[in-house]
Amino acid sequence: MAKVYGIFERHGGVGIHIDGLQYPAKDYSSFRTQITFLGVIRSVRNFSYYSSGKDAYFLDDNSTSWLNDDGNPVTIEAWGTINGTEYYIGSGMVN
Repeated sequence: MAKVYGIFERHGGVGIHIDGLQYPAKDYSSFRTQITFLGVIRSVRNFSYYSSGKDAYFLDDNSTSWLNDDGNPVTIEAWGTINGTEYYIGSGMVN
């Protein structure tokens, strides 16, 4: 299974990394990511990423006014769509 993780970017937003995709990123027609904080879905985004590599990077620049100041976990989940079928890629944490 691919590794999914994120990092709070200095200029705002969350950088979402997916490493070790089963197929090259260009084979996925789209990716969907979801960020959850304190049990609340804070962001759901759809992305396209055209690369022959088996990794992808997205910037979710939705508001980060809920920035994790108190050590509570922030979770990222990712799905990818190939030939019209959406597949769960994995989940990870924002560091």
